Amino acid sequence: MKQKAKQAKRGLTPLTARQSGTHRGRGQSPFPLGSIDARSELFGRGKGDSPLGFTLVELMFVISIIVILISILIPVVSKVKKAAQTAAVKSQIHELEASVENYHQTFRAYPGPIADDDIYNTTGTVQFISLDNSDPAMNQNFETVNPRFEVKQITAAENLVLGLCGGLRAVPGTTGSTVIVYNPSLIGQGPLSLNLSASTLKYPPFCETRDLSWRLIIAKRTGDFEDEAGDGNDSIIPEFLDRFPNPLPILYLRARVGVEAAQASNNAMVNVIRTWPLSGKTGSSSLQQYELRDIYAYTAAFPSPASQGQATYIGVGKKATEKPILPPGASTYGTGIPHGLNTVNSPLGGTSNVSSLLRSASASTSEGRKYYYPYDAYAYFEDPNNRWTAGSSRPALCRAKDRFILISAGADRIYGTSDDITTFGAVNP
Repeated sequence: MKQKAKQAKRGLTPLTARQSGTHRGRGQSPFPLGSIDARSELFGRGKGDSPLGFTLVELMFVISIIVILISILIPVVSKVKKAAQTAAVKSQIHELEASVENYHQTFRAYPGPIADDDIYNTTGTVQFISLDNSDPAMNQNFETVNPRFEVKQITAAENLVLGLCGGLRAVPGTTGSTVIVYNPSLIGQGPLSLNLSASTLKYPPFCETRDLSWRLIIAKRTGDFEDEAGDGNDSIIPEFLDRFPNPLPILYLRARVGVEAAQASNNAMVNVIRTWPLSGKTGSSSLQQYELRDIYAYTAAFPSPASQGQATYIGVGKKATEKPILPPGASTYGTGIPHGLNTVNSPLGGTSNVSSLLRSASASTSEGRKYYYPYDAYAYFEDPNNRWTAGSSRPALCRAKDRFILISAGADRIYGTSDDITTFGAVNP
């Protein structure tokens, strides 16, 4: 009572439990629910504390932690993504290799209806393939006026598609002869017999066609390969593309089965691969297991409409993991990061060409062999377990002798580098 009297004297009237909206029991807060005092007591802040929320220092601390975590995760995610893409292409190469072996079991030969000497025969006159103009649907749906439909432009990779998936058929000629015609609508239906007397004989396709290089030109399909970096020097027949984000053609080389090496006058064994891609077919092809021109349309630099005639290399997103090395006397590679596998020289010397091999006869034993990077064809295809040595009469042997080779450019999008995915395994010479 005395306390109430004191409060009344001060002008304060005590609230009843009903008036305050609370009924404080034992252990309950003395503050009305929802009041600032109640929230302060709930969150451990007194009346003199700062307002609720994060301070600038606290926010900066949290943001810095998030940034650190992102900087750690991005490279990890990138590596995982790259590993997944590489695994997918390795699986693709394995599937294609199995298809080639299946074809070999059926025909006792490796796929490709076009003869070795007619592949990319830039100086030849063989013209035994023509367009199937008897099919009006072909001209409506496919781009067939490209001047590069000539047998001299057909690559080994395109020959592989014709062998595994079809695209050619035999028709009677005007003089009773047999004419082989190309019809892109036949690709995917399986190879046909090219013997006119058995032209109805048809085989199922040996693989799927989902990875072919079809693209549209004014609403018509063509297999001619071109990307934003450059234009391949191939024909309108499609090739298989690998499954990396910026796909490139899968290179195909078919061995000349049973061919043995020839020994040059300087004891340089030149059997691994033929050496004259620019001057065309010369001499006998019976001396080498593989020919460089099988893949030259994709590894060399060619003028592109996008570059206004300046020679460029195909391949978007090239990222060299090792810096390309120029041979002595060379000042530049040209436009863009170069591909390897577009030149080959004798094992002794021969350092004038871009991306050429330097293997000096005077090099010390400790120095060993040196190669320019990306690798030239000799370094790439020579079997590291069967090399030629100076003074030896035993020839060097190539990888995959009497078989075939498939090559993807790998994640760096450069042919002839250590991350290439091949049927013979690790690339490093």
